[in-house]
Amino acid sequence: MTHKFFYEIQPGLAETETRVIQVGDNEDGIPEGMYPVLEYFCTDPACDCRQVYLHILNDETQHFEAVVSFGWEPLSFYQDWNFGKLDDVIRGFKGPALALGAFTQGRYAEEWLQYLKVWLSVDEDYI
Repeated sequence: MTHKFFYEIQPGLAETETRVIQVGDNEDGIPEGMYPVLEYFCTDPACDCRQVYLHILNDETQHFEAVVSFGWEPLSFYQDWNFGKLDDVIRGFKGPALALGAFTQGRYAEEWLQYLKVWLSVDEDYI
């Protein structure tokens, strides 16, 4: 699978639609600051994974603090997409989960995962 950041695919749209999370003093253990959420999509036309990787960027240091995978379809979609097989990897496609494998997670990755679980559950426009 090939992936690209949304700003590489649609730079103008990404400029207006990229979300930035402003974290206040001592919120959820995450350091105070501005954190753009950069979307990273699969671009393989033969793949229909319907999943995005959300890269949380520390605006000050320009380092990624966490990479969270997010699948917005029902679990049954991902099971069907995986030829009927349901395992822990496929369960991780549904909803927010820390992205494993090729991505390095930052010190506050678990805190970011918990933050995004709440954020994604209430921001229907973003979904």
